[in-house]
Amino acid sequence: MSKNIEDLFKQSLENYEEPYDPSAWNALQSKLDSKKDANLNSKNSNNWKVFALISATIGVAGYFMYFGKSNTTKTEIKKNSIKTEIKEQTNLPISNEVKNPKEEIKSTIKTNAREIHSTSVPQKPIEKTIEFKVEDNKNIQNETKRTLLVTSRPIYCQGEIETFKNENDQLLYLIHESGKHYTIRKDEKKPIELNDVGTYYWSFENSLNTENKIKGFEVIISPKINFTPPQEVDLSTGLPIVSLTSNHNGNNKWYVNGKPYAQGKEIDLYAFNKGIYEIKLINESNGCKSELTKNFDSEDNYNLMSVTGIEPNHSDPKRNSFIPYALFLRKTDFRMLIISPTTGETIFETTDLDKPWKGKNEKTDELVPENSEFIWKVILTNPVKGEKSEYKGRITRI
Repeated sequence: MSKNIEDLFKQSLENYEEPYDPSAWNALQSKLDSKKDANLNSKNSNNWKVFALISATIGVAGYFMYFGKSNTTKTEIKKNSIKTEIKEQTNLPISNEVKNPKEEIKSTIKTNAREIHSTSVPQKPIEKTIEFKVEDNKNIQNETKRTLLVTSRPIYCQGEIETFKNENDQLLYLIHESGKHYTIRKDEKKPIELNDVGTYYWSFENSLNTENKIKGFEVIISPKINFTPPQEVDLSTGLPIVSLTSNHNGNNKWYVNGKPYAQGKEIDLYAFNKGIYEIKLINESNGCKSELTKNFDSEDNYNLMSVTGIEPNHSDPKRNSFIPYALFLRKTDFRMLIISPTTGETIFETTDLDKPWKGKNEKTDELVPENSEFIWKVILTNPVKGEKSEYKGRITRI
């Protein structure tokens, strides 16, 4: 009987979290055993006392089980609350302080007490809230708020092509102030050529209702530039000049064959070599940049406008002596040599425009043989931009 009672107590308290005390159960068992023989004859009459004791014990156990479980639940809730608070703190806006000078600089936009961190490269979707008011018979029925996710700059230039991505879960509309609109589907990247000057708006509805859209950006007028290069090279100054003039003021930058060349509204391009010159003009005004590229074809190589023959006995000074004609026009410092192609010997040298070569070997003071060919070489002291410092050619005594 005592063992059944013990099993019943254990079964009632098996879910209770308090530690089981074997000594208490042994003490209770010894008391029950001591009364076993004395109460054997009155077993039936005292059964109700045993059951009363069992009932009371079960009640006490139930009490502790209930409140023990309640306390455990409260403890778990308290722990969960602490974890939630920590998680929320980790989602607070990140500080704008730049700890590393090499890190990209971040800018902060404050909108309705919210801080939105964005960077210029790469651009991130800009979060803006549009409040939609739905009206029926001029009575406001309901009002909804939706967060707009899209990336755009504040200013674009006319004719510029920009690709916009719809980061939202619904159709997005780009609306010009004139009513012209573009539809961008969910997750679509759409290139749009911004040809209309003025204000553009974003909206989830194809409507110009001011309450259902927000301002996106402005498109301003781009400078319309032009230049017309001449059809031939101008040699009037002794240099192969192509004059270039922009029709627009502002910051004009010129590029030749893909490389920076000069700045300004008017410039001179030196076409020293035969071939095609790719000329690009870039104009920057009011934050907008315009480009125009044209080609110019130079038909000859520049060689100081030199002749190929000399007639020492002719009466015309231009024919009976030799110095490349461009040196007379340029009036620049130089050194000229006349060299024998057979021996490599220098037979004449001058640095003076008034002392040209007259067909003589200065070492023998005799005219060179008729129909003999020689090499001339000119070394410039101060060549202009893009010009080589040495020129060579052939001259024949006629």
